Amino acid sequence: MKTLNNSKIKGYKGFDKNLKCINFQYKIGKTYKYKNEISLCKAGFHFCENSFDVFTYYPPINNNKYCKVIGQGKYEKSTNDSKIVVENIEIEKELTLQELIKDGIEYISKKTEIKKENSATSGNDLNSVTSNKYSHSATSGYNSHSVTSGNYSNSATSGYNSNSATSGYNSHSVTSGNDSNSATSGYNSHSATSGYNSHSVTSGEHSYSATSNKYSHSATSGNNSYSITSGNFSNSATSGNYSYSITSGSFSNSATSGNYSNSATSAYNSHSATSGDNSNSVTSGNNSNSVTSGNFSNSATSGYNSHSVTTGDFSHSEVNGKESIAVGIGTNNKAKGELGCWIVLSEWTKNDNNNWHVTSVKSAIVDGEKIKPNTWYKLENGEFVEIQ
Repeated sequence: MKTLNNSKIKGYKGFDKNLKCINFQYKIGKTYKYKNEISLCKAGFHFCENSFDVFTYYPPINNNKYCKVIGQGKYEKSTNDSKIVVENIEIEKELTLQELIKDGIEYISKKTEIKKENSATSGNDLNSVTSNKYSHSATSGYNSHSVTSGNYSNSATSGYNSNSATSGYNSHSVTSGNDSNSATSGYNSHSATSGYNSHSVTSGEHSYSATSNKYSHSATSGNNSYSITSGNFSNSATSGNYSYSITSGSFSNSATSGNYSNSATSAYNSHSATSGDNSNSVTSGNNSNSVTSGNFSNSATSGYNSHSVTTGDFSHSEVNGKESIAVGIGTNNKAKGELGCWIVLSEWTKNDNNNWHVTSVKSAIVDGEKIKPNTWYKLENGEFVEIQ
């Protein structure tokens, strides 16, 4: 355990919708001191130096909140991610999802600091390559390429139509020019682009993939990975378990195919979909759609004219915007909506051959009388039944 004397550690902390973390109530602008001995993951005030790591503990669902924080006093750092526990914590200010994503990209970019002994190019159409551990590769010219294959390496390009790639563990790949590509294939790697029409891809576990501008794409295929876009017309996808896929720009799409995954969009006309069991799909913009196809999954929309659909067994479908539809067509599904919304549910039974078949499908408007607003319903004997 170490002690911060007059210095501070800045980072990011997640909370539930009430600004609580593990039943402790926080307030923005307040400073808190832990009176007992701190211990990582056990006692003290925890936060992450990398804003993307916060999603591991508080994914962007259920109206979770995020704040920029400052730590002081005694501290202990995790060796698995950027998590840290401190003795004193100041809740500086609340951040939007887009601000959190922007800070995450800046954090990754800072990891690509280039030293004198590393390979670098500053002209157009040039290449920079390193193959050893602890190496750095950088290009600043147009149509340039930067590649590293060693562990703990960094690769960065700042010119148009440039490519940046790393294949080693704990590596970082960053591009800041238009029409650029960034890719990592090692564990605990980061990939980020900030230019138009850019692509960001990671295939290793515990990896991050992020884009912040229009017409960008972000994808991860490893477990415990994040795929994030904050620009308009962007796409975000993950295929690994315990993964998150997030977009905050308009006309964006977010999709996950692994179990225990989360998919979320916060822009208008956006779509969010998950296909794994125990997954969550959420949209908060108008004219957006949210779909889950796995069992024990949740689908929710909060914008007007948005739709929520679940097809897996024991799943939930919820809509909170006007003129929206909540659909649950799997066995033992439930649905709810605000006043003026519609709910659609199906009822299934087993036949003599022990096969499931549909016995009824019914829809109803949430009128405040027969169907109450913000109340869960299931279909039983062809009728809507209120449930807890």
